[in-house]
Amino acid sequence: MLHSKTRPYLPDHSFKRCGKCNDFATRRQFLLDHVEKVAIQKDKASLHGAVPIKAGHGADAETNALPFCIESEITSEERRRERMRTVEEMQTASF
Repeated sequence: MLHSKTRPYLPDHSFKRCGKCNDFATRRQFLLDHVEKVAIQKDKASLHGAVPIKAGHGADAETNALPFCIESEITSEERRRERMRTVEEMQTASF
C-alpha cells in the first residue's frame, strides 16, 4: 500500500530506492529518511514526510524538500485483524 500511495510524490531515485527495500532494515532506513510523523486519530491515519528533489543540473543544482501527506481510514476489518494477530502472538509467547 505504501509503495502505490507514495509513487506520485517520489522522484525517480527515491522511487527506485523504495522498490529496493525488501527487508526490515532497508525499509526502516528509507522511512527514517523520509517520514517525519505518523498521526492516528480515531479511524484515520496520516503519514507526513518529505522527499528531496533537485532543481537544476550540475553544480548549480539546488536541493529542496517536497512535503507529502498520505491519509487513510482504518476499517473495522483492519482493526479486527490486528486484534487477532495480537492475540495469536500473545498465545504463542506464553507457550
